[in-house]
Amino acid sequence: MNRLYIILGGVVLLMIVIVWKTSSERIAREQEYQQKALQHMQKMAELETERRAKLAQEAIDRERKERQRIDENAKAKRESEKYMQYERQAEEDGYSENQHLMEQESLRYFYDPDY
Repeated sequence: MNRLYIILGGVVLLMIVIVWKTSSERIAREQEYQQKALQHMQKMAELETERRAKLAQEAIDRERKERQRIDENAKAKRESEKYMQYERQAEEDGYSENQHLMEQESLRYFYDPDY
């Protein structure tokens, strides 16, 4: 009978050890899974912040290019208007100059007998 109690005690002790070991392995696996999940979440958060920073930079670049395009268009328009005004002024000056030359010619014709 003592032998039976010893065997039963050994079996119970063996079962306790097996359950304890299985439980500790399960806890270790759960902790490892939680650690990996935490690392994954941190990496995803980092990627999200990088993506948002990239989008913000792209928006800034687009805005800068748009502003530059608007400025270049305004500059081209000002230059075009300045050129058109210069041409108009040249036409008026040329017309006035030609008219003035014609008047001088006609006056010279009247007053200069050798002409």
